Amino acid sequence: MNKSSELANRLKDLRIKWNKTQTEMAKDCGVSPRMWIKYEQGLSFPGGEIWLALAINGADVNYLLTGWEVSDDPQDVSLKEDELKLIVDYRQSTKKSKEIILTIAEMVDKKPNKKEPASDNDIALFIADLE
Repeated sequence: MNKSSELANRLKDLRIKWNKTQTEMAKDCGVSPRMWIKYEQGLSFPGGEIWLALAINGADVNYLLTGWEVSDDPQDVSLKEDELKLIVDYRQSTKKSKEIILTIAEMVDKKPNKKEPASDNDIALFIADLE
């Protein structure tokens, strides 16, 4: 079996695991059903936007591309779905939005020079000041 057909099989297996039709997978990835079918048949190779869509939806893109499973080790640095979404959204934010996100993260996180993390009220007051 060649690498292209192995990838095609992993894409098909993912679709079946997610209990989706080819049309649903195509829609989730922003391609036509005909194109998704070509991916599953190994006739075409997905581009970057497809891999990003799959990752955002929770697919292990590393596994899909390589066939290598990621360990369940807590030291593993792979990103969870919500972490990946946060990074994607952050990268698409304006400079001002990024500053706000970082400030809120610092307020919520317990820092060594703070006794307690910021309360919900502190964060609400901060956001109100921005408006």
